[in-house]
Amino acid sequence: MKEKLGHDIEVVFIGPCIAKKLEADRHPDLLSLSLTFADLHQWLKDSGINPTEIRTSVYDKFALQKAAEGTAYPIEGGMIETIKPYTASKNAYMTQITGIKHIRKELENLDIEAIDRPMFVECLACPGGCVSGPCISNKKSGLGKRIEILKNADFSSMAGNRQPQVNINEGYDTCPVESKEFSEAEIRKVLNYIGKYNIEDEINCNGCGYDTCRNFAKAMLLGKAEPEMCVSNMKQQAQRKANALIRCIPSPIVIVNSDLKIYEYNEKFIESFWSDEEHKEIYNKEDLRGANLRDFINFTNLFSASIDLEQDIRKEHVKFKNRLYDVVVFNIDKKKVVGGIVQDVTTMEMKKEQIAEKAKDVIKKNLATVQQIACTLGEHMAETEILLRSIAHDYADNNGEDYNG
Repeated sequence: MKEKLGHDIEVVFIGPCIAKKLEADRHPDLLSLSLTFADLHQWLKDSGINPTEIRTSVYDKFALQKAAEGTAYPIEGGMIETIKPYTASKNAYMTQITGIKHIRKELENLDIEAIDRPMFVECLACPGGCVSGPCISNKKSGLGKRIEILKNADFSSMAGNRQPQVNINEGYDTCPVESKEFSEAEIRKVLNYIGKYNIEDEINCNGCGYDTCRNFAKAMLLGKAEPEMCVSNMKQQAQRKANALIRCIPSPIVIVNSDLKIYEYNEKFIESFWSDEEHKEIYNKEDLRGANLRDFINFTNLFSASIDLEQDIRKEHVKFKNRLYDVVVFNIDKKKVVGGIVQDVTTMEMKKEQIAEKAKDVIKKNLATVQQIACTLGEHMAETEILLRSIAHDYADNNGEDYNG
């Protein structure tokens, strides 16, 4: 591109490969920057650009030319397909290996003397090829992506007749990796730190990026990895913290799945809803995981509604076996897991009723007192009225006599 468009242009590689970032650092004269599809997606999002809303014109085209048969490069075996048309490939062994572990396994103990003619090995670090790279952004199936790539690949008459326009030779010197050896005690100490206490705990899930838990432990000792990279350990820590919180809450707590099977609970739940008569023959009191919540309470409809509606639900004064409960059901994993906090408010309501009764008694007594005061005031008012009327009458009579005389 620089030969055609000028050495002052900036060349940016965009793809699903994180290794290209290292290549860009090694060859700053060729690549100004390497971005992954995830980087590009975030960049467009931050800039408020929606590619589907961009309108193109007849002037928008590839600056040089399309990749033609080179379009097949990102899929497993694609590189071999692009060189098959060349004469040199007719007398060569051609094979492909994908995935770091498979490459290491296939090349281990290789007998070079047994190779009696040229051999081309297409090695791709990502299983399935670049189309399955770590920073691929779309959710299409692997096969679907391969088919789409093959549809766009153009194996024209030029395939096999192209000549490199620039020097693409690259030499790689042997660069042995020096690895420090650690004692079993050192490795075991790190494994214990991330919750791997025995061989069964070493599940080798690759979630940390290392093929085994032991290699991850060695990377930690080298300062190249952190405990938080162990997914299983972080999950166990989160579970332990959640269980600790559940144990500390004084109200009954129960967590169930979409089938209302108990997933987790606390001791208060057992104290409140376990009955030897009803449950002893069916369940183990020491472990209720997997038990049906319907066998313990009669308001499971609140849990079902929370699952179906994907909403938190609260209901007060739920009656169950002569008790009153305030129930809060909350979503943990929508459509899958919900939790419930059940607070016994029976005593609280009884106290409220007692206070209400006492208040009624006080009101009755006050009313009686008020009525008595009213009656007393009424009698006094009546007597006062009679007295005033008598005085007025006498005063009127006296005035009449004076006028006549």
